[in-house]
Amino acid sequence: MDAYLLFIIAALLLSANILLALIIYLFLRKENRYDSPTFEEMRLNTHLTERMMNMTKEQLAVIAETLETLQSSNEKFEP
Repeated sequence: MDAYLLFIIAALLLSANILLALIIYLFLRKENRYDSPTFEEMRLNTHLTERMMNMTKEQLAVIAETLETLQSSNEKFEP
């Protein structure tokens, strides 16, 4: 009788753990759904990466200089 009771308790604990793991998995999957990029964002990032790989060093230097100028102008107007 004791072995049968221990078997039932072990089965209940195992099923409770499986149920808890499933609930946690579903909750985490729901939370992370909005953090992952959409297909359109991934396509745009890929397109921009391909374009940057085809640019020359001079073009990339102009872009870097423009970004630095924009950043410094933003710092001037921040309170």
